[in-house]
Amino acid sequence: MNNRDIFIKSGEKLTKFELDEIYFFTKKDNKAIAVFKNDYIEINTSLYNISNLLGKDPSFIRTHKSFIVNRNKIKTITKYTENTYNIKFLDIKLEAYITKKNLKLIKEKSILL
Repeated sequence: MNNRDIFIKSGEKLTKFELDEIYFFTKKDNKAIAVFKNDYIEINTSLYNISNLLGKDPSFIRTHKSFIVNRNKIKTITKYTENTYNIKFLDIKLEAYITKKNLKLIKEKSILL
């Protein structure tokens, strides 16, 4: 196992993934959901706990109260409302949101032309 691997427990099953396979985490009711290219897994934890477990991993950023996004999977970011932007991903049709405040964090960690 390398430091880019993560085990996700869903029910009684533990499954190993590379962090790079995850597009984003979101939440539904009291569960977090890990979203992959062709699948998703419900996890019995909160986004807060996932954010803490990911620590300082530069690939993942808490973009919104309902999303933790893999920066490497972002295709476009488009203004949605005054303080919210829409994130579209490479290779999937699902979308996420980012607040204006958190968009600044992505800009600080990225090269902008």
